[in-house]
Amino acid sequence: MNPLINVEALRELIREVLAKERAAVTAGSELMTTAEAADFARLKPATIREWVRTERLRAQYIGRRLRITRAALEAAMTVGRGKRSTESVEARARRAARAVLGRG
Repeated sequence: MNPLINVEALRELIREVLAKERAAVTAGSELMTTAEAADFARLKPATIREWVRTERLRAQYIGRRLRITRAALEAAMTVGRGKRSTESVEARARRAARAVLGRG
């Protein structure tokens, strides 16, 4: 082993860099798994994976795990045809709440 390389110091440096990168990725964004994103969007996980594969939905890998931000999912949900698909998530939620409450 080369005495000039301190393996433990190098490992600690790598851990610190990775921790900073993870913090930068997650700062100000809610990260979801594929299953969580599918539940949020009321879709199947396979649909979420297809959207990622076709680049309709931006996602990132943290390690080997796919993560999706809520903002990216909401943006992907507004892409499509017709008036309903261009509604914001909040507008759809308000409309659904009115329907459930019998106000509209």
